[in-house]
Amino acid sequence: MENLVDNSELRAEGNLMNIWSLRVLQKVKVFLWRAARGCLPTKHRLQTRSVHVCDRCVQCESSYENDWYVFFGCAKLEEVRSAADLWHIIQDNLETADDFVALFFKLLESLHHQQLFDFVMTLWCIWKRRNNKLWNDVETQPRILVNMAHDVLFQWQQVRVHQRRREHGEYHNSVMTDHRQKEWTKPVVGEVKCNVDATIFKEQGC
Repeated sequence: MENLVDNSELRAEGNLMNIWSLRVLQKVKVFLWRAARGCLPTKHRLQTRSVHVCDRCVQCESSYENDWYVFFGCAKLEEVRSAADLWHIIQDNLETADDFVALFFKLLESLHHQQLFDFVMTLWCIWKRRNNKLWNDVETQPRILVNMAHDVLFQWQQVRVHQRRREHGEYHNSVMTDHRQKEWTKPVVGEVKCNVDATIFKEQGC
């Protein structure tokens, strides 16, 4: 069939299985696939589709917004890269990469384990941060963004662990053990116990 029909233009650059085989949330994989296939609605891409929008970056408003600039070029990413401790890994590949997709797949193949998880989750959170600024005019602080990347993946991994335990009949015992460990106990005589809680305010981005 390939000899009869020239489908070279339809072939995707890079190995897409490196995306679908990642042990991350499905919505993160879909996002990564869209990024690899050039489907993210950046300002530059919208203009190439005859959508009349300003081409300035949503975050810094100082340069035109394409895939490369959103994830690697924007000046406001410096604090994110510093908080995520990823810049020293990415920097060595920036000058040799031909474009965003080439760099994207090169990092997918070269990073391993936790570094790989941190990289893809940070990309996903950068895009969410960009959209939150665009649609809600809320700018998420870099440290909060990095913590969100870690927390979302950790919570998903915990759910997967409980699912596997449930499948193997270990879930009930695990829940009972966790319940006993987290059960509140009153302080001993002469001591005071302080219970602390936290709340996330979406509107304030914290």
